[in-house]
Amino acid sequence: MSKGQFDKAFNELTHRRREVLIKFLAGETDEAIAKSLNITKATVRQHIRDICEEFGLKNEFPDQRYSKRADLIALFQRYKPDFVVSKTPIETTTLEHITQKSIPDKNFVGRETAIADLNDLDSQGAKVILIHAKGGVGKTTLARNYLQQKFGFYIEFPIAKETENITPIESLLEERLRQLNEEPGREFGVSLERFRQKLQGERIGVLIDNLEPALDENCKLIKPHRRYVELLRVLADPSLQSLTLITSRDRLREADVSLRYYFLEGLSVNAWEEYFHSRSLETNSPAFSAIHNAFGGNAKAMEIIAGAIQVDYAGNLEPYWQMNQGDLLVEADLRDLVTTQFNCLEQRHFSAFKLLCRLGCYRYQDIATVSINGLFCLLWDVPESQHRRVVNSLRDRSLVEFQNGEYWLHPVIREEAISRLRMSEDWETANRNAAEFWTKSVNKVYIMEEALQAFEAYYHYLAIDDFEAACSVMVYRRKSKWKWHNLEGGENLGTSLRTLGLLQKLMLAATQIIGNVLRGINLVSIHLNLAQSYWIVGNLSESLREYENAEILDIECLHANTNSQNDLTLDRFYMCSL
Repeated sequence: MSKGQFDKAFNELTHRRREVLIKFLAGETDEAIAKSLNITKATVRQHIRDICEEFGLKNEFPDQRYSKRADLIALFQRYKPDFVVSKTPIETTTLEHITQKSIPDKNFVGRETAIADLNDLDSQGAKVILIHAKGGVGKTTLARNYLQQKFGFYIEFPIAKETENITPIESLLEERLRQLNEEPGREFGVSLERFRQKLQGERIGVLIDNLEPALDENCKLIKPHRRYVELLRVLADPSLQSLTLITSRDRLREADVSLRYYFLEGLSVNAWEEYFHSRSLETNSPAFSAIHNAFGGNAKAMEIIAGAIQVDYAGNLEPYWQMNQGDLLVEADLRDLVTTQFNCLEQRHFSAFKLLCRLGCYRYQDIATVSINGLFCLLWDVPESQHRRVVNSLRDRSLVEFQNGEYWLHPVIREEAISRLRMSEDWETANRNAAEFWTKSVNKVYIMEEALQAFEAYYHYLAIDDFEAACSVMVYRRKSKWKWHNLEGGENLGTSLRTLGLLQKLMLAATQIIGNVLRGINLVSIHLNLAQSYWIVGNLSESLREYENAEILDIECLHANTNSQNDLTLDRFYMCSL
């Protein structure tokens, strides 16, 4: 059991079970506990069995009273040693043996900066802090460890992962008040006021974990659970001695709630190294950094991958990455983590879900980011007035990366997005719209980045097997830094790629087009560009063959009365040289 799981189980104990547990750990016998609490010994034994189960220690032999008590003591020796005294009714030699086996929690690593940042927010007077990040980054682990370190004790309001299973706040508040030895009121408002008074008098940490199932598409609390707003307003009271941490994949957009946001980044490569070393896994390999980068330092991915390397690859990192780098979601737990986020978005905000899937059509390679217009062009079925709202929905849920007005998908998210897009009816339209976006976004080609940006349209048409459109991308004319090209209406993209030194891209594209487009004046330009590229790399025989193909096509087009201007006219200088 991890430290976070232990703390959660401990904080969810009822007041009565906590009383029994403390007395048991203090060394009192069942009879003494029963007498002091005015209950029967059988009830004490049942409470201890239930406590063991709360901590994941199921008692296989209910009639054997101590079968799991040693394990329970071992847990507290590890995580709350102050609760355990030497008089605990178990043989001393056994207790010493358990204590020696205790080890520190190694799952919580690399969060020194985050803890310092939360301390800063606390010192600035923040009463409610929402820790915001995508799934698996480690929001809950950070929150539990921080509150445990700062307060030693905290109460938790857990939100069920499925919206229909969320417990009403009225019931949770009653239970938490009893946990704090306070009697809840008959009315919710009375209970809230008693809760406020308790937090004004005592330093207590509060955790609201996994808030997003209680939010709607606009990141507001859904109607059945609007009373959480009243709770949050109480928790934000400056007079309280408490600090409340909320964990959520989504931002909270409630104007009446005063809170501070803290965006949690993935773990650093050094934190991953610490974790891997704790499991005797080597990290002195380029593959280690590649894995860390591929998953953005995701804490859950770190645990899953380390476990897979240990179990399935005998601790060898290199063969794991060689086998799986082409499928980042090969591990079932990782796949579930990502698909859950997609499924939740599909249920809560369908337009944002469709945009996320459509964003999978972009490559994020030569041109690593897309401007916001590249997102808007994929919202063809959403009113223009709502475009920015849909984009913000993805930003609020940390499902799209963004910086300085540019957007991109994390590789793991992109893998799931393109998988879903390919299976949908939007595949062709998304690629066509994206291709048009790239074409319109570049009106001149002076530098390599502009050429690469214009060339992105080619890949989109290639993805949907529209080679005629891909050919049109290559002959599309734009303003050039060479005046003679501008006199002819501009320089076509194929020529731009060649003059900027992108010969390999040009030659590969030209070869793919020639193999799939049979005729047309545009194809003449493709043959010419390919001929000149072969000339540059010194392959004269191939260059001559492409010039001859271009001439044959050019004559065919003239005989067919094709209306064209020949940029396309054969360059007699090169022909004579050959």
